[in-house]
Amino acid sequence: MSDFNNPNSYDKYGNPIPPTGPVAYEPTETTGRAPYVLLGLLVLVGIVGGAMYFNGGPRKAADVATAPSITDTRPAPVAPMTPPARTTPAPSGVPSDTVKQ
Repeated sequence: MSDFNNPNSYDKYGNPIPPTGPVAYEPTETTGRAPYVLLGLLVLVGIVGGAMYFNGGPRKAADVATAPSITDTRPAPVAPMTPPARTTPAPSGVPSDTVKQ
């Protein structure tokens, strides 16, 4: 059993003195403050980034960048081909210079 009233078990500042024999457990190492510092930096970046993104209201049209319009460089569509007009041939017995058109 532990004797909390034994002054020989504590140093002059009140901290317990570790036993000198074999230890029943090995104390775990603490990671320290590093994860909390990293978490704090990430939260700070998120807050500053959000404040910069959501700062102010809607912008005027002159303040907003727009993408350039797409120009169509293809040629205009061609009208469908129509068959040539049919002409009636001249009768075979009549000379062509006497036929009225």
